[in-house]
Amino acid sequence: MKKLFLLFCFLAGAQADDNKTTIYLAFEGAYIHHDVATIAPWLADKFTASETVHIPQKGSRTHSLSREELLARIKVTPKPLSWQHSLAKNVVVKSNGQNGFCASAALSDDTVVHQQRYKRQQTRTACFVKKGSHYLVTRFAIDLNVIVAAGK
Repeated sequence: MKKLFLLFCFLAGAQADDNKTTIYLAFEGAYIHHDVATIAPWLADKFTASETVHIPQKGSRTHSLSREELLARIKVTPKPLSWQHSLAKNVVVKSNGQNGFCASAALSDDTVVHQQRYKRQQTRTACFVKKGSHYLVTRFAIDLNVIVAAGK
């Protein structure tokens, strides 16, 4: 009986993480959709977004936006982003106390700019807090590493 209870607890925990993965993917989809009506309900009042780009021999640059700045930017260019969607198997969930969690997804792809091949490695991290019956995003961070690929 004790083993059955432990199995149930393990499965319940796995189900909770699956649900959090689904929540993260839904938020990411809304962010990529890049429409105020779609993304605004996800954002906490104290939401911040940041993007850090790392380029070898050039350094790093971070750009941050508040909730209001992000929504204003989306109003100006309400077109979906050409981002790759994360896969559930690439999402890692970490508990952030009883009422929140953070989820990260790692992606990589190749691109060509001015006949030079680059590998882009991107990590997207969103932190959520539970408010009522749904989750709001308090922070969304994008960390992008650009690496010169071998060959042309």
